[in-house]
Amino acid sequence: MSLADRMEVERVLTKLDELYVSDADSASDSQAGPEVGEKEKAPRGRKGHKGKLDFKLTAILKEDTRQLWDKDHKMWVTKQLWCVAINIYKTRNGATLFATVGPNRVTIYESFRNGDVKVLKCFEDPDEKEEYCSCAWGWDNKNKKPILAAAGESGTVVLICPYKKVVLRRFTGHLGQRINEIKFHPTIPELLLTASQDRLLRIFNIKNAWLAEPPPEEELDMDNITVAIFGGLFGHLDEVLSCDFNMMGDKMMSSSMDHSVNIWSTGSQDFIKKVEESQTYDSKQNLEAFESLHVHFPLMTTKEIHNNYVDCCRFFGDFVLSKTVDDFIAMWQPEGGIEDLENITEFNHCEGKFKKKPVTKVSMHDCQFQFTNHKNVWFMKFGVDLGLTTLAVGNHKGITYVWNLDVNYDGQMRANKLTHPL
Repeated sequence: MSLADRMEVERVLTKLDELYVSDADSASDSQAGPEVGEKEKAPRGRKGHKGKLDFKLTAILKEDTRQLWDKDHKMWVTKQLWCVAINIYKTRNGATLFATVGPNRVTIYESFRNGDVKVLKCFEDPDEKEEYCSCAWGWDNKNKKPILAAAGESGTVVLICPYKKVVLRRFTGHLGQRINEIKFHPTIPELLLTASQDRLLRIFNIKNAWLAEPPPEEELDMDNITVAIFGGLFGHLDEVLSCDFNMMGDKMMSSSMDHSVNIWSTGSQDFIKKVEESQTYDSKQNLEAFESLHVHFPLMTTKEIHNNYVDCCRFFGDFVLSKTVDDFIAMWQPEGGIEDLENITEFNHCEGKFKKKPVTKVSMHDCQFQFTNHKNVWFMKFGVDLGLTTLAVGNHKGITYVWNLDVNYDGQMRANKLTHPL
């Protein structure tokens, strides 16, 4: 990353820190955990030298998984954990919160600095056919607490308070079709992004979930406020598998089973106006449903990077990281760079045509992140830390590949290999 990108990352981290740390937490800094963006200093690599990361195993956890009879294949199938999400926000007792999701179950853990890990709460959906695919941590800006969102097979989003250990609210987002990944907006904590089987992405305003006290069971379902819907003629032609926001929140990216990666604008005047309208909208006082913004045209679209399902994509400064079932993570950028996409692409809504068409050309970086994935396992996500210094991905053999990104990039990057003991 360039020096300008690094400075931009630090600026955003500082902004997030100021936004999300409450007064109550500030008064107990001596017992609190690391603030947003706080991390151990990664070694700076020299030219021709790969900075090595050191890791130590502190705990081994194994959840009970249940077996279900697959009527189509006439065999017993063991349900899996599909996602692990670590809370990046400050906690009251200094512990790190993380959550796992899988077969109709959401489990929240606390991890302490001495290596102890305990289960905080396990939520089990009454519908045995539910299977959660993704979870994400956000911030309850009203009560100054972390909030957990989970979604999956039924298309229902569940919002959970980890401290009160209750389900706050729930809503159906994509007409009952599976939600493959969810993300909170980095600077507007009310906004939740979902990527779905219905080929669309939606951004919801979940401000109605921020209640002083959880509602009774019969009032858990809430009216969703869909701020924007992304997709259509120039959108994805198959399931959307992954999504991500950039650090500033003015760009959103998606990848699909149609082999494509799209970048969309979430910083346009139309989008900002619609977000402001959603903040004051009250479904109880308005007879008409909230009018969502429909975005049919991405800033960039490409199928040049991968020739199979693109199951994970992440922003990395002015570059993009993406992967498919192959044994590498690609690093690339749109022609002209990500930041200038809105200046390059322009759609005239009045005339119904482009003044400048979406960018389709890309340039590959010579940096390569190779790992072993012989069985072509897909829906295996990779992760990048908040400071953009570490990249990690697992495989079917229980090996986790970890790369130090805080080095000079000169060709193939050597990974640290962590072997799962179970």
